[in-house]
Amino acid sequence: MVSTIERPNPVPSSLVRSRQLEARLLVLLSRHGPLTVPELHRETFVLKHRYDVDVDGRYTNALHCVQSHLRWLEERGLVEPTERDGTVAWRPTAAGFRSDTEVSVCESTGPLTAGDVGEEYR
Repeated sequence: MVSTIERPNPVPSSLVRSRQLEARLLVLLSRHGPLTVPELHRETFVLKHRYDVDVDGRYTNALHCVQSHLRWLEERGLVEPTERDGTVAWRPTAAGFRSDTEVSVCESTGPLTAGDVGEEYR
């Protein structure tokens, strides 16, 4: 007899990664202004290179991933294309713009230790 264990239906990790990428794109665009797909790719897929195929110095799978997420954000009214130096760049709309508190980089007081983490996380 095969035992079945009922597990809650977790959110697929690919969906979580997709939402994280969209959030990261909005943070970057809000922080830096209009950016091109290659610029966004460098900031969002820092570790992706080893998993992607290099075609003349361009990692096409990851570049297409950034482009498709920008299109989804555009369809939802969160970003819009704009022209910058003769190329297409992307910027957040009013609905997609993230506040300074969401995009600011906080200064660290030093490395965290086990004492800095709440008891519920130990």
